[in-house]
Amino acid sequence: MIPVKLKKAGGPRLLACLLFIVGCDNTQKRAADVPAATEDSAGARKVDSVTAAATPQAGEHRFIVEINKMKFNPDQLTVHKGDTVVWVNNDLPTHCITAENKTWTSSALQPGKFWKKVINQNENYFCAIHVVMKGKIQVE
Repeated sequence: MIPVKLKKAGGPRLLACLLFIVGCDNTQKRAADVPAATEDSAGARKVDSVTAAATPQAGEHRFIVEINKMKFNPDQLTVHKGDTVVWVNNDLPTHCITAENKTWTSSALQPGKFWKKVINQNENYFCAIHVVMKGKIQVE
């Protein structure tokens, strides 16, 4: 790294700007209300919504489905009845999440936004804006 000499008058402002830029990470946008996710053994991103007991119970978990590169990731997910699925749009275009049988749908999901739903039954879904995008949720 090449040392940079800062002028006295603009030095603190320049340093603050540089620290701000270095601290920004555009590689992964995450909605503020969505907890940090971890990978489980099935490859699904799983987040405990409460402090988990020794044996997780139905309805205690949140699963995150990332929308990126015109795909739902993961596109297949297994959950317990009552668990919450959170879809996060980390893609450039607007998307939506719509039940295959059209019994429910999210609003238009702008980039960087999220939508969540409590899952009580098997669900096949797609993006009604980009119908080639499809996903499936299986309830155990």
